[in-house]
Amino acid sequence: MIMRGWIPFLAALLLVASCKKDQGNEPTPTVAAPSYHLFNGDIGTSDNSTLVTGDDNLLICGTPGFGFSLLKVTKAGSQLWRKDLDADPGGNAIGVAQTADQAVFLCSTTARNYAAAQMDILLVKTDPNGDTLWTRTYGGSESDYGRQVIATADGNVLIAGTTESFGAGPFGDILLIKVNTDGDTLWTRSYPDPDQETAFHLLETQNGEYLVTGTNESGGPRELYLLKVGADGGLLWSRTIGPGWKWGYSSIELPNGDLVTCGQRTTNGYTQVLLVKTNNLGSVIWEREFGDATLSEKGYSVKGD
Repeated sequence: MIMRGWIPFLAALLLVASCKKDQGNEPTPTVAAPSYHLFNGDIGTSDNSTLVTGDDNLLICGTPGFGFSLLKVTKAGSQLWRKDLDADPGGNAIGVAQTADQAVFLCSTTARNYAAAQMDILLVKTDPNGDTLWTRTYGGSESDYGRQVIATADGNVLIAGTTESFGAGPFGDILLIKVNTDGDTLWTRSYPDPDQETAFHLLETQNGEYLVTGTNESGGPRELYLLKVGADGGLLWSRTIGPGWKWGYSSIELPNGDLVTCGQRTTNGYTQVLLVKTNNLGSVIWEREFGDATLSEKGYSVKGD
């Protein structure tokens, strides 16, 4: 999902309260107005669109309409630099990662044959200043879509996408591609399933395995979808969590190996923030929903301490 228009990439909120007592009466705390910093362009709702850099600033990826935008800003919202990169029609940057050597990787989809709607996964490597070093594409005879990218603990890069070339059929299956920092493929794995799944988040666990969070887009109500694979991409387990219309957008791993996933559940035309805790095998421990039953809210990112 893409949010269009001028997007507030960073909102800094300063809370100032006086704790001084005057004759037993607490003064009323004052709250400063929030400060917003606006940058022209669109970003995705995925928390993979923004990261904290090695020098404690922020990298934000998106699109100005056609092509890619990569911005580096301070945590206070001041822009350090912005790079707009050319890309084929249909491409937009929806994932960004940074490796230990401060190289930056942007993940997207590009139109190999725009008229025939043939798409490939696109990976762009830049230096720490956002200048392009190389671009690589990955895909097969049909359309394949880049969804997420992370830097892995072993110094490589992992891409999550959807494939119509290597899966069970035209509806699309999860595709994982691990590459080194030169873009050379180390392994490719797909996970065929009669239904269609979309990856919204990619996580490396404490023991070097990988978790894909997304949704199962079958013919019936959509269900939250979790896929766990080993370090070599071998399937460990997959889970759909229903019933009802549920999406998973982001997951974290707790110190004991349990997983917490946030997303949304739609009921009677309204969505509420969905929070699901599972064990490390994907079995549900509990589910919680948050929001007003007559309004729509969505949870796109969950973070732990």
